[in-house]
Order: sequence, then C-alpha cells, then structure tokens
Amino acid sequence: MSSATAQVGNFSWNSTAPASTLNFVPCYQNYSCARLEVPLDWSDTTDNDTVILAIIKLSTEVDHNDKRYGGSIIINPGGPGDSGVQEILNRGREIQNIVESSDKEERYFDIVSFDPRGVGNTLPPLSCFPDLLSSYLWKEAVQAEGLVDSSEHAEDYLWSRTQAIGTACTDTEKGSADIGPYMNTWSTAHDLRHLAQLLQSDSNQDAKLQYWGYSYGTLLGITYASLFPDQVHRMVLDGVVDALGWYSGHLSTSFRDTDLVVDSFFRYCHRAGYPRCAFADASANALPNSEDETEAISYLQKRLTDILEDLKVTPLWTSQPCPEIITYSDVKTLLKTALYAPNDLFPILATILSDLEQRNASSMAAWKAALREETQPSHCLDSACQSSAPCREACRYGSRIELTEGIACLDLSQKLINITQEEYSELYLKPVLESSYWIGDTFADFYMPCASWKGKGPGSFEGPIGAQNMSTPILFVSNTLDPVTPLADAHAMSALFNGSVVLEQHAEGHCSYASHSLCTEHHIKSYFRTGELPPEGTLCETEIHPFWAEEVTKRSRF
Repeated sequence: MSSATAQVGNFSWNSTAPASTLNFVPCYQNYSCARLEVPLDWSDTTDNDTVILAIIKLSTEVDHNDKRYGGSIIINPGGPGDSGVQEILNRGREIQNIVESSDKEERYFDIVSFDPRGVGNTLPPLSCFPDLLSSYLWKEAVQAEGLVDSSEHAEDYLWSRTQAIGTACTDTEKGSADIGPYMNTWSTAHDLRHLAQLLQSDSNQDAKLQYWGYSYGTLLGITYASLFPDQVHRMVLDGVVDALGWYSGHLSTSFRDTDLVVDSFFRYCHRAGYPRCAFADASANALPNSEDETEAISYLQKRLTDILEDLKVTPLWTSQPCPEIITYSDVKTLLKTALYAPNDLFPILATILSDLEQRNASSMAAWKAALREETQPSHCLDSACQSSAPCREACRYGSRIELTEGIACLDLSQKLINITQEEYSELYLKPVLESSYWIGDTFADFYMPCASWKGKGPGSFEGPIGAQNMSTPILFVSNTLDPVTPLADAHAMSALFNGSVVLEQHAEGHCSYASHSLCTEHHIKSYFRTGELPPEGTLCETEIHPFWAEEVTKRSRF
C-alpha cells in the first residue's frame, strides 16, 4: 500500500448526498467523489431498494471539451472485494501516467473506480458480524487455527468456521435491503454499464465502456463483454481469470504455474548469491558444488521444506517486535504473498527464511505485524475515522475475506449448497492440494463457505462466455508465469472473443504491475489511445528482476 496519506479535510462519505446522477464533490485533496444510487436488483428495477455506490475520480488536466480528452477509464482492482476507492488513492496517478500521452496522438483520461457491492463505503455493507471488531477477531482466530493441512484437525475447524460464516452472512432476518444475494458479478457488471453510461457526455446513449480490470476484475470484464459485447470501447484485462472455471467452481488449473514461480525464487536467489539473496548464504550447511544450478536449487528447496516441517511440529516464538509465534501456516502465507510480487517480496522472503533457519523469528513477526496494518486503510476513508479506533464503522475498508467468499459463492449459483465436508474434500480440496505442492493448501478452503451460502442472485450469469461481435477487440495481458492466473487462461479467454490479442509480459508475478516493462506500458497506452492492438505473439521484456530491482533507475515512460 502507498505510504502517502491523503487528508480528508471536510469531506465525508456519509455527508455526501447520494443521487441517481453523478454529482462529484472534491475529496482527498486532488480527487472527486460521488455517491451513486443504483437498483439493488437489476432484474427488477421497479423495486425501490437501492445500492449506493462510492465513486472516486482522478481528473485529467485537460477540459472535457478539449479534442485531446479521451473520456473516463474505469478501474477494478480485483479481489473479489477490493476497494476501488483505495485503488485510485494508491495507484490512480500511476495508472494515469501509463495511459496518457503527449505526442501527436495525445489523449488524456479521467481515472475512475468504485467500491463494488458490499465493499468499503458502498452501502449497504455485507453484514456477517455485529461490528468490525468481531470480524477482526474472527479473522485472527481463523489464522491462528492454520491451513487445512497444518494439523490433524485443522480441516475440521475450517469447515465448521466456514459453515458458521456462510450461514451468518446469508441470514434472512437482516431485512429485504440486505446486499447478500445481490453482490454477484452479474449485478456488478450492470453497475459497471450504468456508471460507464453516466460518465459519457451523452448519458442517453448506450454505454461505451473504457475499462482496465486486474485479476478478478478480468472476470468482471469478461462477464460484461459477454453480456454487452457492443458496449465496449476499450478493455484491458490484466491477470486473466478462467471464467469457465470460475462459474463452474473448478479452479485447480488456475495453479498450474504456481510452483514454477516458486522455482523462480530459488533460481533468482542462487544467481544473485549472498548477500543480495540472504537465503543463498549456505555457510551453516555448505553446498558441495555451488556452481551446479540444478543442485543449488534442489538444496534451497530442501532447506525451505525443512523449515516448514520443523514449524509444523514446533512453532517458533519471539518477543520482538512484540510477543508472537510463527507457524507453518504463517510461512505458507508469506510464500503465497511473495509469489504475487516477486520483485518487491522475494528479497523479504529470503531474509525471513534465512532468519527462521537460524531459529530467529523476529523478522517474520515484524512481517505479520505489517500485514495486519495493511488490513487498515492507507488513507482515512472518512473524517470520523481520524478520531476513531480502526475497528469502528467509520473506518470501513475492503478486502474482507467474507466479501471474497460471498461473491465467489453467489457466482456458483448454489452449485455447492449443502455439499458435505467429505464431498467437498473429494471435489475441490484434494485437487487444489495436488495442483500446487507449495501453496495449494492456502487456496484449498476457498469454496468451503458455499456449502451454507444460501443466497442466490436474482440475475445470475448463465453464459455463454465470449462474443464474436465485439464493438472493439479486447487486449488481454498476462505475465509468463503468474501464480494464480496462468498465461494459458489468458489465451483460453482470448479465443472466446473475436479479434482479441494476448500481450505476454516476460515476468513472474500476478498482473503486469508485478514488474515494470516500458514495452507493456507502450502497448497499453497505444491501445487506449487509438485502439491499436499489439501484433499477435508479442512478448514484452521487463526492466527489473528479483534481487536486482534496486539497481534499476526507471527511465522516462512513453
């Protein structure tokens, strides 16, 4: 998250009047915000119940009447359940710098996003707990109990907990305006279409969406393009989800490249050597032939396996920077997180593993503390939050696990409702565990709550996925090795949309922003500016690599 903190000033979401039109007011110093009323149920717009979407805009420097003005690009950061407001506060300026240009074909864009249904400052919120403190304590308890394979009874504990939360989140006693059944991707795609329409100079015309979606945001984009293929002007889908697998509940193939990304950690570490990679220091257990890369990588793999096996039996404890224990599940979670952003996190992973090997848990404890802080907003989302404890309602934030689970379960349209633990284990848990040796267990409980998630969206998406009559071809973007959205899925989804192209970025990590490539930025800029797609088979090299990123001075961007 960004270390910068935007000051709220006099802005408050609660004091900003919602409307059926976009009435933007200044917020967070350099941004504009609005609260937009949309139907709770897009399949019955005569119903008076509404959702109030929290919208944020980073305006471009040119006037909307200027011929260089290119319109608004809507961003979805993924999750599902991540806050679009936070995304623009954290990365909006970076995104704007990528898409805007100052050459003879210059275009300037407003960057817009929103908190999706149930998320952040969009109302009503998903209600599973009486307050945010209860939600926070629940999350801490789940983490303490560990991953499905961390102990003899861990799977049973997780199953019971997920059934409890699935039932609580879909409690029908909460009232008719509860968001629970209405936060599926189909509903959000209709919100997206409505927002795109209102952002146009003539809001009476059909929407012509300009969109950049990351991770789950690609699933939202694929759903939108399948529903409204003639209402797309530009669409970049970055870190591509297999929509066929998502809607059927079969995601084990999403992890086909995961262990290859882990292998890249060992390879980069060995090539960088010590001290660039702290885990390359084998002084305690000297490697016989350190010049043999295959042998060196196998040796690093064994050392990580030994660390995990030791922690599974006996957790480490530390009093610094605060009292903490380090478990097998903690290190698996760290490993999973590092695979998303290798340039930033592989060096941290290496340092922590080196410390743990020496029975020093302080660096891992510091990482756990930092991870907890990241669940709080990096920008005060409401003026009341500045004088409140972080678990007060004024400090609502996105990325709560129940949001992710709820959207995923609703998109399955009750395909797993009332499934037993034994059936779940055979159909989902075992295939996911087998799909990735290193981190399959971190995803194995993903669909567990769906056995008791009783809500069903009134307008669930039933397909078909894809379109042959797109108004504009889609640009799909994927890293060569992505831990959760493999390159093969980008090609599979591209094949369903006539004229679309896959741009491959030669890097590891999740989504193009996991690395830095002037080539990738050039093609994305050109596409938003003119609609020009890169030639089929384009491979973009990157300027930075794990353990070497600090030596790279970023050059001026296109």
